[in-house]
Amino acid sequence: MNAPRATLRLSGMVVAQNEAPRLADCLRSLAFCDELIVVDGYSDDDTPQLAKAFGARVVQRVYRGCNDQKEFARQQCRGRWVLNLDADERVSDSLRDEILATLDHADSLGLSGFRLPVLTTLEGHDKPLRYGGWYPNRQRRLFLRDQGRWEPDTEPHDKVRLEGNWGALTQPIWHHPPGGLVLLSQKAHRYGHIAGSHQAQQNQPYPALRAWLSPSWRFFRAYFVQGGCLEGRLGFQLAALRFYEASVKYRTWKEQMTSRQA
Repeated sequence: MNAPRATLRLSGMVVAQNEAPRLADCLRSLAFCDELIVVDGYSDDDTPQLAKAFGARVVQRVYRGCNDQKEFARQQCRGRWVLNLDADERVSDSLRDEILATLDHADSLGLSGFRLPVLTTLEGHDKPLRYGGWYPNRQRRLFLRDQGRWEPDTEPHDKVRLEGNWGALTQPIWHHPPGGLVLLSQKAHRYGHIAGSHQAQQNQPYPALRAWLSPSWRFFRAYFVQGGCLEGRLGFQLAALRFYEASVKYRTWKEQMTSRQA
């Protein structure tokens, strides 16, 4: 963990706040990294102490948004490559092996980053989600530290902008979000509100036609085009959350634009 910067190949980084029940498994799966960085948003639980017990370097910083916090975490990393995980995610053994093998010859590939598939299992359900846009749902999680960065204009969703080309790995990150559908519905509301607020703050014209069509299209795409109907009742519920998030986004956008013009 105390090796000079030039000798570190891979940094594992996690942004966390009040994640003590989930963080141990996350950090345990990142043990193959040359260093672990945890940026903690001043948790009320034992998140910082738990992270330190796993050998992570912990930096505390007030949370100002997903992209802002992750970009700060990237800047704390010393590895040539950065692997980003959320606290409710795990690197599968097969993904660990694929990452290590890929980094052994990464320079010859001419790639600066890799998208990783995510396999989600909801609380209260035994089978991972494979339809409705949930899989492979490749995320930009592994990249050269000096060629990638998070920028705030994609809030609430985090997105790495890369100076170079992306490749793709085949083995998954395991994702175990807590709380099942109840917390997913709360997350959909929060994400929709953040997205709508962001658009209003950017003074983007309110698109009345898109606001009418987009929620229904998101449901249709998730349930029919992406095969959510194959997940049974759960697939319908998850597609409905796509509709709900989009509805909250456009409602928030319109309300805030109207308020600013009053």
